[in-house]
Amino acid sequence: MFTENSKENIEKLVECLRVRGATLWHACQFQDFVSYLEIGGIPSRELLEQRGQEFTPFDTDSRDKENGVWDKVFINLADFGDGFAKGRKCTPTAFGPIALEVDPG
Repeated sequence: MFTENSKENIEKLVECLRVRGATLWHACQFQDFVSYLEIGGIPSRELLEQRGQEFTPFDTDSRDKENGVWDKVFINLADFGDGFAKGRKCTPTAFGPIALEVDPG
């Protein structure tokens, strides 16, 4: 997580991911995905709430607010549901069946 939201820090991270050929993953439920389409991107849950958009509540929502990350977008470096989708003995992602792969570059 960034401790400073400076443009320079974000650009350094994007360049690092680009050089490594990494992509980012974000999983969501259908109602969240519809809200993303209406907003035009992957928003923070705070933005969804502010705009009155539908989103799936999670048990961690109150902790995310308390911890100051409600305004952040959560991403992963791997698709959490991939192993389950390929029939391996793993748990599907709890965040939703829709996996969005994002090219940071």
